[in-house]
Amino acid sequence: MIQTLPLALPGTPVDLHRIDLTALYSKGWGVQADDVAAAPNGEVYALYRVYRYTYGVVDGEHDPATANFAYQIITRYSAGGEVLASALCCLPTTADETASAVVDGIDMTLCVLPDGTLAISACPSNTTLVTPDLSRVVATYDAKDHRRAVPASSQRPHPTPGEERDHHRRCWVAAIQAAYESASRRDNQVVLVAHSLGCWAAAYWLEQARPDTVAAFLVAPPNPQGPAFPRGAAPTFLGLSARPLPCPSLMVASDDDPYCDPTTSASFAHEWQAKGHLIGSHGHINSNSDLGDWQAGLKRLRRLVDC
Repeated sequence: MIQTLPLALPGTPVDLHRIDLTALYSKGWGVQADDVAAAPNGEVYALYRVYRYTYGVVDGEHDPATANFAYQIITRYSAGGEVLASALCCLPTTADETASAVVDGIDMTLCVLPDGTLAISACPSNTTLVTPDLSRVVATYDAKDHRRAVPASSQRPHPTPGEERDHHRRCWVAAIQAAYESASRRDNQVVLVAHSLGCWAAAYWLEQARPDTVAAFLVAPPNPQGPAFPRGAAPTFLGLSARPLPCPSLMVASDDDPYCDPTTSASFAHEWQAKGHLIGSHGHINSNSDLGDWQAGLKRLRRLVDC
């Protein structure tokens, strides 16, 4: 059975940014669904992103009616599709907003636990537990640091933007470093195979670590300044720029990637000093590209390793 759920926008961002709800979302604002989870009692939780990105509007624009923005929103629905509760979560990209206690990250997912608690997980290693009515964060977990309880007095902490950027960047770099150390113990040659945002994470790690006997295979890097980039979910990547990589590297991109046009892809390869290769019209080179096991990609990977 297919069920249509109404989009619930809290009044705060609508009023602050003067969102015209009568306009087509493609003309001024956009929405993207990230995940949906069902509870045993039939209720449904939806996680989605509401954003506005206007080309030419600078970061730090003071007029909220003009400024770009991105919000993550969780909505709780009854079994019949009625909105029961809605809450902003994660880190807004507007400077005047307060960060919530829900830990932000990439590829966020929802899961309802047996007692009704909502678990919100985000890569690389964070999970936040929220009460069923969305009124309170119970605890946050980090795969490296284990449980970090959230006292009632700190339900809405106030980290500075720099602290948030550093925290997320450290998580990504630490995850790649751990994977590299594990692989290098088994083999004296390591190849980083990265896709999408992982290309930028790998490039940043390579610049910092500068390891020996490593190569990089970068597939479909998105343009952090492009209109389709998920600015609200990936704020840590907005300030990164391509710099020469300290190892043999190959970048593969598509002619019609919605996250990066071919000219920009070619410029990234040039700035990384990587070999660049465009493979035609295959979107974001993912499971929707109908490439199967992508034998052509494996051949290019082998050539990179053998060079």
